[in-house]
Formats: sequence, C-alpha cells, structure tokens
Amino acid sequence: MLRERELSTIRPIESQSSGFQALDVFMMRTPVLPLRVFEELQSDDPTAQLAVYAQDPMIREAIAVASTSLLESLPQMDLSAPPRKREQAAKGLMRYLIRMSTRSTPFGLFSGVTHGHFADVSDLQVSELPKHRKRSRPDMNWLLKILERLESDPAVIRQLHVSTNPMAYRHGSRWKLPYVTRYGQRGNGNDIVSIRNSPVVEFGLQNRPGPVPFESLILDIIEAFPGATDEMVRTFLLQLFEQEFLVSNLRPPTTTTDPYAYVLHELSKLQGVDELYASLQSIHDRMIAYDALPIGEGEQQYLELVAEMKAMAEVTTALQVDLALHSERVHLPESVRADVEGAAEVMWRMSARYKGLPHIAKYHEDFVEKYGYHREVSLLELLDEDIGMGAPSGYQHPASRRQLGQGHLNLQNQREQLVAEWFAETLQKGLPELELTAEHIQLLQGTDSLQLHEAPPSMELYFQVLADSPEDLDQGKYELFIGGNYGSAMAYKTFGRFVDMMEDGFAGPLQEAARREEAIEPEAIWAEVSYLPNMGRATNVVLTRHARSYEIPMGTNASTDPEHTIAFHDLVVGATDKYLYLKSRSLNREVIPTACHMLNHKNTPNVYRFLRDIGLARYAQWAPFQWGQLDAASYLPRVRHGRVVLQSAQWKMRKRDAWYEDSMSDDAFFQAVQAWRDDWKAPKFVYLALFDNRMLLDLTKPHHVEEIRKELKQTGKVTLVETGQLETRSIVRGSGGVYASEFVFSLIRREPEGKAPTGSKRLAKRTGYEGPRIYLPGSEWMYMKLYGIESRQEEFMATKLIELLSAVSQQGLVDKAYFMRYADPDMHIRLRLHGQPDVLSSRVMPLVHQWSTELLQDGMLSKLVLDAYEPEVERYGGPELMKLVEQVFHADSMVVANWVKANRFGGLQLPFDLVGVLSVLDYLEQFGYSFSEQVELMDQAFGSKEHLDLFRTYRKTILDIANPQDEWAGLRAHPDGALLHGMLKFRAPIVKRYAQEVRAADERGELFGPYRDLVFSVIHLHMNRLYGIDLAQERKTMILTRHALNAMKHFRRDEL
Repeated sequence: MLRERELSTIRPIESQSSGFQALDVFMMRTPVLPLRVFEELQSDDPTAQLAVYAQDPMIREAIAVASTSLLESLPQMDLSAPPRKREQAAKGLMRYLIRMSTRSTPFGLFSGVTHGHFADVSDLQVSELPKHRKRSRPDMNWLLKILERLESDPAVIRQLHVSTNPMAYRHGSRWKLPYVTRYGQRGNGNDIVSIRNSPVVEFGLQNRPGPVPFESLILDIIEAFPGATDEMVRTFLLQLFEQEFLVSNLRPPTTTTDPYAYVLHELSKLQGVDELYASLQSIHDRMIAYDALPIGEGEQQYLELVAEMKAMAEVTTALQVDLALHSERVHLPESVRADVEGAAEVMWRMSARYKGLPHIAKYHEDFVEKYGYHREVSLLELLDEDIGMGAPSGYQHPASRRQLGQGHLNLQNQREQLVAEWFAETLQKGLPELELTAEHIQLLQGTDSLQLHEAPPSMELYFQVLADSPEDLDQGKYELFIGGNYGSAMAYKTFGRFVDMMEDGFAGPLQEAARREEAIEPEAIWAEVSYLPNMGRATNVVLTRHARSYEIPMGTNASTDPEHTIAFHDLVVGATDKYLYLKSRSLNREVIPTACHMLNHKNTPNVYRFLRDIGLARYAQWAPFQWGQLDAASYLPRVRHGRVVLQSAQWKMRKRDAWYEDSMSDDAFFQAVQAWRDDWKAPKFVYLALFDNRMLLDLTKPHHVEEIRKELKQTGKVTLVETGQLETRSIVRGSGGVYASEFVFSLIRREPEGKAPTGSKRLAKRTGYEGPRIYLPGSEWMYMKLYGIESRQEEFMATKLIELLSAVSQQGLVDKAYFMRYADPDMHIRLRLHGQPDVLSSRVMPLVHQWSTELLQDGMLSKLVLDAYEPEVERYGGPELMKLVEQVFHADSMVVANWVKANRFGGLQLPFDLVGVLSVLDYLEQFGYSFSEQVELMDQAFGSKEHLDLFRTYRKTILDIANPQDEWAGLRAHPDGALLHGMLKFRAPIVKRYAQEVRAADERGELFGPYRDLVFSVIHLHMNRLYGIDLAQERKTMILTRHALNAMKHFRRDEL
C-alpha cells in the first residue's frame, strides 16, 4: 500500500504563521474522460474496447485536434486491417485515451480548465464532455507566416504606419538590434543584427512621438536630403523594415488573447487586400462556428477549417484549441487553503538561503565592481559585450562568456550533505518517507535570519488533492501531492493563456492580485513585457491579458497608450547593495518586469531573459524540495511535511541496469519488470514521468509495461513516480464517474497592517552623464597595474611608490597621482598619473620604464599593464566633482604612503588600528559634520557592539588623542603627533574644498547621488589604501570610530 499509515495519524502542516495568503480563486484542471476509461483499458486485450472508442464522435474530434495522423489511422482498428497496422493504431489510441482519462495538464480537447473557490464544505463537480466550451484561435506560427506575407508586399507596406524599433541603439559607427523576431523562425540568422550609420540612417531611426505613415517617412527623408530620389529612399527604408529596425502597426501585441482580431482590424484599413481579407475573415467566422458546436459534432468542420488555413500558409499546426470545463460548483475546504499556505512558507524557508539567482548575484557583484552603486547603465549597452558587461553566466542567445562564481556551490554542498544524511537515515530505518520537521527546515534554511520583505511578492503552487471520499476531504483526511510542474513565481501566471476562457467574474480577482502585489513595492512600476518570441509556436504560450498599467514591447507593439508604454532605450540598470534594479529614465522610477504566462524564459533571447531575471532576483525565491545529486539514485523516498507531500517517491530504470538486455523478448522484459517491482517494492500503478509530462501505467499489464521499454530504448533511462493512489482517491465527481484532477493555487505575500513597505524606495534622480567615459593610454591619464607586489605591498608603498610620486610631482610632470590596491583576482597596485599627454608620453613614460625595470630586477614586480581609465563619475558626485576628488585621492595617497613608511620602519608608536580611526574622524570633520551629526551618522551605519573588548583596551589612548578640538591638541602632544597631525593638515584643505563643492552641487540639485554615500565612498578608498583589500579590517576601523565618538559624548556633551 502507498499509505503505510492511516490518514488520521497524519497531522496538518505544523502550525506556524505563514507569510503567504492563498487567494480565494484557484484553477482546477481535469482530463475530459473519467478514470473508469483507464480501468477499462487494463484488460489483457483491450483491442475490442479500443475499437469502440475509435468510433466515439467526441473522442474522434479530440484526436483530430491532437493528431490528424492518428485520426487517419483509426480505420486500421478494423479486424480486416493488417495486424501490424491494427496494432500500431491500437497502441497510439491507447496512449491518447490514457492521457484523456488521467492527465490534467491542458492539451487540446483532452483536458481543460476552470476555476473554483474555497468554502466551508467541498463540492467538486464537472459536467459531461459535450457541455464543455471550446476556444480556438490560429496557431501563432501560422499567423506570423500571414504577417510575413503581408509585410513582404510593397503595396501593403506603403500603407502601413511604422515606428523605430525601441530596441535599436547606436554604437560607434553602427546601429544595432539585439533581438529580431524573424516571424518566429529562429535559426535563420544571427541573434544580433547591425547596420552602418549614416546621416540618412540617423534621420530614419530618430525617435518620433509615435508611428508615422511609411509614405510620409519617405517624403520627410527626401525633403531633408535633396539629392535623394523616391526609389533610393524607398529601397533604403524597405531594408530597414526587413531587418526589423522599423516595426509596423500590423504586429499584434502579445498582451491580448485575440491577436487574430487585432490583425483583421488593422488589415481592414488597407486597400488592395480584399481577397486576402475575405479569406481571413472567413476563417475567423468558421472558427466561431466551430467553437459553438458541442464536442463530438465538430470533427469534419475542424478538418475543413485546418485544410483551408494550411492552404494559405504551410505549417504543421494551424489551429490552437483549448477547453473551458463546464462545472456547476468547484469548492475546496478552508483546511486545504491553510495547508497550501503552510507549504508555501516551508518551501520558501528551506530554499531561500540561496537568496536571489546565483548567476544574477554574480552579475550584481561584477556590476558593482565595474560601475559602482551610483552609475546607471543603459540596459541595451550593458548586455552588449562590445560596450558593457555582456549577458550573465549561462545565457545562450547569444552565448555569454561569463563564468558563474563558486559562492553558491558552498551553500549547495552544505544542503546536499544534510539531505544525504536524512536519505541514509530513512533507508536505514526502512521508512517509506522522509518526514520534514521544523528542525529539518531550520537546518535547510541555515543561520540567516530571513525577513518577510525578502520573500517573493506572490507565487503559484500545483497540487493533487487526494482523499478516499468527499467526506474524508471535509474532515481533514486528505493529502496534497505536489505536481510534476511545481508552480510558478507569480500569482495567476498559469491562468495567462486561459484568462479569456474564464467567466467574466475572474477579471476582479486578477486585478485584485495585481494591486496587492504592486502595494508591496508601491514606488515601483510593474510592467508586463509584450514579447513576440522568435519561435513561432512559443507565442501561443505568451498570449495573455494582464492587469498592469504599463507595458514594455519587445519585437512587437504594446496594447497600452504611449504614456504607459516603456521603451527599451528608456531603461537603465543600477545597483543597490543588495540587488540590481531596472529603471525608467523618463519616469525616474524602478521598473519590475512581469510576465502573466508560463513560457520558460531560460531559453529565450538574452534581453528578455534578463528582464525576467532581474525582477525575480530582487527576492529570495522559493523552490521545491530537491534531492540534488541524489536525484540520480535508483530509489528516492517520499518527502512529507504534515499533510503535504513535497516530493513523491520515485524509481529509476536504466539500460545499464543488470536486469536489462536489449535482446530481451517482450515477455522476458515484462517478467523482468515484475521481478524489479518485487525487489524495489514499487506499487502497481505509477506515472511514467518526463519532467512534468506524466503517463499513468499499470505495471501488471504487458501493454503498459511496453511503454517503459519504448522509453528505455529511446532515452536510456526511465523515471517512475508514485501516484498517491490517484486511481482510487480522486475527489472530482461527474455524471461520467470520478475524474483525475490537479489544482493551481495562487498566493500573495502577507504585509503587516499599518506597516510601511520595506522593499523598494523611490530612486534618487540621477543626471545622465554623457561626457568622456574612457581615457585610453596616450591621453591625459596614464593608468598602470603593477603585479607581483602582493607580499611586499607595504615595502613598495614605503619606498618605491613614494620615490615615484615625489619625483613626478616635484618635477611638475603630473598634477595628480594616486594609487589603490586591487585584485582581479591577482593582487596588484593600480597607479594613475594625470598630466599633459605629450609630457606623459615623452617624459613620464621613460621615467616609469626605468623605475619599473628596477622593480622587476628587485623581484618586486612580475609585470606592468597599461590600461584604460574609466572614472567613476556618478560615485563621486559628477564630472566636475570627479576632477576634484582625484585631487583628494592624490593627497590621500601621499598621506597613506608616509604613514605606511613610518609604521614599517618603526616611526609610529600607536597601534595602526588607531591611525585609521583618527583618519576617519578627520574626514568626518573636513566633510563638515558636526559632532552630533558624526555620532548619528556612525550609529546609523555601524550600530554594532562588535569589537567592544578591543575598544576598551584602546579607550584611554583614544580619549587622549581623538578629539579634534583645539587643532587636535591631544594628538599633537603625542609622540606620533607631528607625523600624524602633519599629514592630516596636509590633506585637510582639498577634502574641505571637495566637501564644499559637493554641498553646493547638492543645493543646486546637480549632485549625482546622496551626500552621505559620497563621504563613505571616499573613506572606503582611504581604507583600501591604508589596510588593503580587507573588508573585515575596514569594518573594524569604522566600528572603533563609532565607539570612539560615543565614548567622547561625555567630554563633548555641549556639542550634542
């Protein structure tokens, strides 16, 4: 038996306050035939029963929609047909009938969808097959071929309105498009196209307020370029149109459930297409007529309609048909809602230690390294390897060259070690399942303290609800088995392509879910991406009707008005300390891209995948229980938490298994499977599973076992999954009997009443900087990377670095020179010199050559690399302030080099920790913070009790020397005072001047970034020079500074 203990002994999910609320409306999916059909096919020879089903009009129509080739083979079921053909037809029909009676995933007329509500008492009823409602629409592969035909006709093009593709951008002498649709025919060209820029191209692609008539654009160009002829311009624009730099009004938004009606409407405005329009309108009318026919009466009409469509465009599938189930009542008890909410909490907490997406986390780290926290980069330029960083690791269209870091693997290894221990313990005890307790979940979560605002705003979970009877269901004697498809990352995503098939009352719940999500991040814009895939049939999945106010069109048009349409050229990417964000420049608001459909975005073009990933990576995502590397084991036990089965038991078969031989007869294979079943204690009924595709099999029936052999021959392995005794425990009833079912639950993150959101904040307005970004060798900046110094950095800084900086400064060869420590990953010193380009090349370079040669001979240098310098303009306030802060860096470099020299050669008595504390206090003074402001600033930034014991050992010394009053009188009285105070005094004027200019820019509204951030950026770089790449030392210094300020409150209370 599958259930080794009575349901009454299984507790509800452990009581804890879930951070998620299951919404009242859920989806129910069921196959159209009752389970008794599957039972009827279990006889040793079901041929006679199959022949009866082959004549059933309802089944024939469903098969016509699924496979015309199988429909055409059904006459072979006749006893007069050749045995081999009769057997092939019988096998095909049996597979489809099993699917029609056991698999809930929507597919043609095999299974359908409806929605239900939670109630006090369950009531789950579906009507008979003829009462269900069909919804047909052209397959998008077919419709895109019609569009290609129209947009290839010059007579049609001249009547269209066109707009510049919002994904087009200029790079140097070329215009680029990072994505083209090619009418859904991916593989017929590169992922990226480009054209050479020219004045005419520039004029043709300039941004216009909206679509313009094609002919008007021709006249505009002729007027702007008097030498151009109509033929020349027309040919030129047709090339732009063909390469998709121009997009026409014929392209339907994918944020509509009826793109065919959209195309017909636009086509009705054109001249000279009457015959084509009439044919397309005829198809539209015939679709409506077909949908109106009860299932079982439409076979011939369907075949004729498809034949007419294929005569217009040659495709494999011309028509998509979906099914809305007719049901009087669909109610589940409130206890199921509570279990779903608990399951959501468990799955989030046991997976959220991976916070975000590993490849995006690494990309965020690299982004901050390259651009910092204060620069926002054009989305299109960022993903272009020739300009920006390229796409994150793992992206394939085009393929990324980036590598994923190792950090996430450490967490994964820790988790897999835990799971392996529990797996071994379960087997050792002979238990059929691993029952997760609160302790297990805490161990999977790790030591991180997760906050609810880190959880995803919403999600979906798929479950089978199984019970022996409706009464047991209402009494809590049921189980929830997670589906083959576990769920999704947003509420009501699964409803996406079916939303128009739901009753009118569903619009309200969809809007309410969207509003509740948006209330979690109220300062952000939630925008649906209207994405036209370059794989035509994938477009069938993305068609949806959403509840967002904004759209981002990609490869097609938006359904929103221009004020609520966000173009790609308006999107920039920035970074907080926790995540990357997307922002609209024009609206100055964060944008969270959404997709109310179930298309898997991992194999989509890089630009689209990044949009989806950046929205998901803001949160600690949920995931199902995962076995990790143990997933390859021959057997895995069930995983349970309360009444919820988080992973079903499963078994693996492989061609390499000792019992398997390719040469086995059918009977020998069947007997071998029976012996295997006894050895592994596998149940009679199992699913043959391939990802989320599941076929119910009876392992005691030869014709079912034959399906396993077929899969083994094709793929070399088979996964069998327990059913939860679906065959006897299904809870959906109808006049035809009992039906298999699956439920899709949507959940929203709970927000405490009256508590302000803790996530997104309104972003600071940032002025875009369009000036020089890169200074190449030979310019006014000479930028060197010196490698091989790692173990002798202090010696180098105390001797050779001071030697070079003094020489070039005293001779007037440079006006600014500074250094920093770095790793890429090799440790090195970065040295930058500023001066006149001819002086740097003619006089400084020979001096550097001689100097570096001596370093090489002394073993202090392995190589020197000249590189391009890219100032962090946004990080330090703006272009003019950048020039000033470079003077601060120059002074600070001299200060640090002299302090390091004194410390290395015994010239300092103070612990070097305290040198950093004094320096930070002086920076705060020069930046104009009062004593009370300093205390508040450091308390907010470093409100920690760390290092208190160390501070106590320094306390007396700090109180003696760390008070800046009276020109640092205490410090000047110290034996180290002359050097330390002298250097602070040397640096102070330029820091104070920079601070004054920063405050003035802030008052004028011209400052790039908050004042506080600039202060900490300057101090951070000072810590880097003083202590190296040691974030722990930097944090210790800052916390000691905070303790010092608090310790001085008693002596400076008049300043508070």
